[in-house]
Amino acid sequence: MLHSIFSSAGSVVTIVVGIGFLIFVHELGHFIMAKKSKVRVEAFSLGFGPTLFSFTRGETEYRLSAFPLGGYVKMAGENVSDEDYKPKEYEFLAKTPFTRIKIILAGVSMNFIFAFIFCILAYFIGINFIAPQVGMIRTGSAEAEAGIKPNDIITHFDAQKIESLDDYNRAIIRAELGTSHTIGLLRDNKEITATVIAQGTKKLGVVSKTNIIADTLKNSAAMQAGLKANDEIIEINDTPILITPQIEEKIKYNTKENLLFKVKHSDGSIEAITVTPPSVYKLDIAWWVPPVIGKIVANSPAEKAGLKNGDIIMEINHVAVSSWNKMHELIRANGNKPINLLIKLSNTETKSVEITPMPDDSGKGIIGVNYNPSNIIGEVPSDSVLALAGLKPGDVIIQADDKNVKDLNEVEEIANNNQKGIIKLLIKRNDETVNLQVALKTANQGDIGIIIKSHTIRQKYPMGRAIVAGITETWDFLGLTFQFIWKLVKHDESPKGLAGPVGIIQASYLMAQEGISKFLWLLALFSVNLVIINLLPIPIMDGGLILFTLIERIKGSPVNIKIQIVSQYIGLFLILSLVLFVTYNDIHRLIFGLYD
Repeated sequence: MLHSIFSSAGSVVTIVVGIGFLIFVHELGHFIMAKKSKVRVEAFSLGFGPTLFSFTRGETEYRLSAFPLGGYVKMAGENVSDEDYKPKEYEFLAKTPFTRIKIILAGVSMNFIFAFIFCILAYFIGINFIAPQVGMIRTGSAEAEAGIKPNDIITHFDAQKIESLDDYNRAIIRAELGTSHTIGLLRDNKEITATVIAQGTKKLGVVSKTNIIADTLKNSAAMQAGLKANDEIIEINDTPILITPQIEEKIKYNTKENLLFKVKHSDGSIEAITVTPPSVYKLDIAWWVPPVIGKIVANSPAEKAGLKNGDIIMEINHVAVSSWNKMHELIRANGNKPINLLIKLSNTETKSVEITPMPDDSGKGIIGVNYNPSNIIGEVPSDSVLALAGLKPGDVIIQADDKNVKDLNEVEEIANNNQKGIIKLLIKRNDETVNLQVALKTANQGDIGIIIKSHTIRQKYPMGRAIVAGITETWDFLGLTFQFIWKLVKHDESPKGLAGPVGIIQASYLMAQEGISKFLWLLALFSVNLVIINLLPIPIMDGGLILFTLIERIKGSPVNIKIQIVSQYIGLFLILSLVLFVTYNDIHRLIFGLYD
């Protein structure tokens, strides 16, 4: 497996400070306008939680609190539950509706101003965007139907020039569902066109070309072999490489002693480099369990075919299956091809099911099922170390190296940490126990110490042009977000595309690792989203407060306190429901993202 780029503690600090700053400037806007409107501010805090340090100047206590994610403003008289209460002249509710609306809008105004600032700085420093080079086209996508192919370079969307993959994705999001668009392509140095029918983000099919080495880890096999940052991997063992999953596949499942890399250096020269992956004692046993289905992935081919937890796959295309490994092998070989499964149901009945595996990012078939962990052996390959040790189908492994085990994952982990080359197993076979010793073989570790990135284009402008680009980008964020929300209302887009706290943190990690300019760009996007979310007419949000204030202005008296309190509970319920929903989306994408 390739090394994760989520590795820098500095990035964590950057994220906390960045997101906290967005919330802080929002509250700062309220604070400045409240002071200007002669509303008494009782407390202004940098951060939340217990107060670490404070001082009072005038009527305001300034606090430094324990948790740096944002801050808060406490204005005199802003939360009153007594309907007969007469606010004092320095309190929030004593001010005119227009003044209160100004104070409320000051928060989102600060977010919008800083969105401009962040974008301008990002373009002035210089920001990398993913190049519009196609690494893979997802099966069934709008681009697949249009005939766009791997290695194509997207140059135009109708009359719009496309400079990055982000440009193309935005153009598709803006397009009305079902409309036809001409895509300019560069294929084998020839200019051609294709016609794409806009089908929303759920049908976006372009996977960027990701075969550039971002870095090699110190003393890794890759570094020792001579692979360098910015090398483009063209082939591995004579197989063309366009995307990261192909690289992972070749390294992880390499059966040869060495890997032959064909790379293109940054100076344009091409070189063949032999890499020897490090070897470790290894026992691949986890997937030799019986082919019993565990969790079914939502909206996967398996769920659509009616497969259930506990079903046992007995045959695939009339080939007997006795282990999860064998089942996995047969399904992977049939990406996008119909296959026939013979299923044994939990009530011992059998049925035949036809299912079409969908291709993953490397083109291999998947149906969306997870195996049921077990310590039962389903199959023993005749040429394996397990067979040589005397293990048989139906054996139950009770202990590995004197440690109790409940599933074969634990056995595999114990074996892979073994330093002696021999693992002891205690087996239950029928009504007796058997002691076995397995002589472990060395195997490819599945990691050569490289970090991979996409092809990118850099946009760096002098300050004058950076200001124009930053302002244009911020307005584009605003328009694009409103368009997406409107499409959600019309059901042209799926709410599954929404991200929540986990998604925000994940995106922030990625951007922070790419450099300060990309992180500033992301903060600008978050700022615009904060503006829109806060202006939604939902009680407890700024937009809800503005709505109540406007109603008060029209009817000449405040909205009934009881109605406000009930509305705030409803608003809180709506917001919490949304947070739970988008968090579910985030977790689903992290675990089963390839099915979205």
